[in-house]
Amino acid sequence: MYDSQLVDIFRTFSKDDLSALKQFVRSPFLNHSSRAASVIALFDVISTTFPEYKKENLLRDKVYQKTFSGDEVIEGRLEKVMTELLKVLRRYIVYTHSHMEENSVPFQMTLAKYYRDKGLETRFLSTIDKLRQQSNAVQQPGTTDLHQRFRIEEILHDHRITHY
Repeated sequence: MYDSQLVDIFRTFSKDDLSALKQFVRSPFLNHSSRAASVIALFDVISTTFPEYKKENLLRDKVYQKTFSGDEVIEGRLEKVMTELLKVLRRYIVYTHSHMEENSVPFQMTLAKYYRDKGLETRFLSTIDKLRQQSNAVQQPGTTDLHQRFRIEEILHDHRITHY
């Protein structure tokens, strides 16, 4: 367990990260597996070993007993919960590092696709227009800007093909 990918990722978190992650893990919207309670328990066990994450505190048997409150050992049970917690950690990492602020191009493009897929034509076209204006305002576009312009036109093109 000490050398697992799960603990490797825990080692990258600061105290503030763990505090935010605690809320993330406890959210039924974000931690929605059938093993959610065990995922929370495992998170609590591992996070209490912060910041050292000492090997003696992360021995498989010790973690199992703390996570499952002394239940009889069932082969593979801890590994399944570790996998579920790893999925939650990955969601947290992507969520916190995506930097999708409301006015960012990726945020607006995602919103435009949602509007298109749900048949909200006026909202879709308004969002595409906003994206075009935002994109065209860049004085010296780089490759990322040009790619975003292409994606905007591609989304609009896909819309026209399916709706006209």
